[in-house]
Amino acid sequence: KWGSGSFAFKKHWGFEPEPLNYQNYLLSADKPADLNPNNPSYKTYIKVWKKLPVCVTTWLGPYVAKYLC
Repeated sequence: KWGSGSFAFKKHWGFEPEPLNYQNYLLSADKPADLNPNNPSYKTYIKVWKKLPVCVTTWLGPYVAKYLC
C-alpha cells in the first residue's frame, strides 16, 4: 500500500510503483471491507494487540484471523 513501511522499503531498493488491478466478488455486502491497518476504527484493537504477550497472540491469532475477511 502507498505510504506503508513495505512501500518505502521497496522504493528504497529501486522498485517503481505500478497500479494493481483487483477484483472483488461481493456475495452479501454492498462494498468490500476496509481491512487496512491504517483504518482509524482499528487503532484501539491494534494498540491492545501489541500489548498482549506473544503466547496469547499465538494462541488467539488463528481464531481472530478467520473473522477479518
